[in-house]
Amino acid sequence: MTRKKHILGMAKSSLNLKGGKGPKLELDFLRLVYAVQHLRARGDYAKGYLLVMTEDIRKRAKSWIGKYEAGDTIVIDIPPPLPPDKQEALEAEKKRNAGAINPGSPGDAVAVLGKQLGEDALRKLIELYEPEVREVKNESAFPDIRWDFYGQV
Repeated sequence: MTRKKHILGMAKSSLNLKGGKGPKLELDFLRLVYAVQHLRARGDYAKGYLLVMTEDIRKRAKSWIGKYEAGDTIVIDIPPPLPPDKQEALEAEKKRNAGAINPGSPGDAVAVLGKQLGEDALRKLIELYEPEVREVKNESAFPDIRWDFYGQV
């Protein structure tokens, strides 16, 4: 019997862990680790990739590997530095979104740029570690939940 190979990825575009962002990231970390462990328990190969935007956030997330006994289930990394114009645009988007979350502020938080930058960097990270993987776009084929990246070999 041939074992399936699953590659799961999440990209988080936050630039800090203030407020509820830290617990949300920790929950996403746990969801990713759980899904990988679940797939491995079925006899398949699985690996998770978590892309975060800063070194401080990466250090925090890496501390959870030992805390939750995640072992080799997950790779946590950051993208290469953004060009100054994209970094400024991302920071501006985050600032706008922080204002939209406050009570009485108009508009909803929208992270289109952060999502695009994060998911593009996540794909490049996975291609680096898993060059043979092919991305699956059909969300009904995703194991467990909707991932920012799901691929098979």
